[in-house]
Amino acid sequence: MFSFSRPQLGFTFIELMTSTAIIGVLASVAIPAYMDYLLRSKAIEALTISQEAMRKITEYYAFYGTFPQDNAEAGLRESDHFYGHYVKNITVENGAIHLELIDSKFKMNSEEEGNAMLTLRPTLTQEGTAFTGLILSWTCGYLNPLPHETVYGVNKTNANPNFLPLECRE
Repeated sequence: MFSFSRPQLGFTFIELMTSTAIIGVLASVAIPAYMDYLLRSKAIEALTISQEAMRKITEYYAFYGTFPQDNAEAGLRESDHFYGHYVKNITVENGAIHLELIDSKFKMNSEEEGNAMLTLRPTLTQEGTAFTGLILSWTCGYLNPLPHETVYGVNKTNANPNFLPLECRE
């Protein structure tokens, strides 16, 4: 007699369970990494919204030679009139820009009251030649200035550095 064997079709139960386990392991790694990516993109939105304030403070310094004390002196809207999905307030204090972030996941300590803050501080660099003069740049968050730089304003940054862009970390 002839014996006809049918070719195996589809997955067996063991193959199905193995592939499900592999997908589960990949998802357990990918989901937290994606959540970190989302928080970093929210911080980048805050930096994008702050561009107007940085420009106006730079213009103010170029004209007056000092830094503005508050939003009104810098020619900016009131602190709660900046619109973004993840930024509650933008406040200028002595030239420094304080960004109040809405998402509570930015905070290093979840028991702290209030929202996480990210600060951008104006930084003056004295170049070696008499023709270049002072160069105004910005120091973000936890970044430490170089020895030849002078930073103005108070750093109120208390956001988790893991969720900040690289230019805002130590």
